[in-house]
Amino acid sequence: RILHSGTQRQGSRLLTAGGRVMTAVALADDADTARRYAYHAADAVHFAGQQRRSDIGQPPAAAARRSQIHAHDRNPHVAGGTDG
Repeated sequence: RILHSGTQRQGSRLLTAGGRVMTAVALADDADTARRYAYHAADAVHFAGQQRRSDIGQPPAAAARRSQIHAHDRNPHVAGGTDG
């Protein structure tokens, strides 16, 4: 299921206003299946400038480590980052 905000209907088109405009949600008997269902729903959505997370349904510690690693790559002033 796709939930949306920051969007507006113009005729048969759905336009985005920018920012976080859509959320894919799914229910299943287990987290892995729900995650697959949510990504399947998200795969049906396309618009210019689209970005989406790749850590949905990951254990919180794994998602936090991934965010920390990316922050280090982007900012050398964060502990563990590169100078360059």
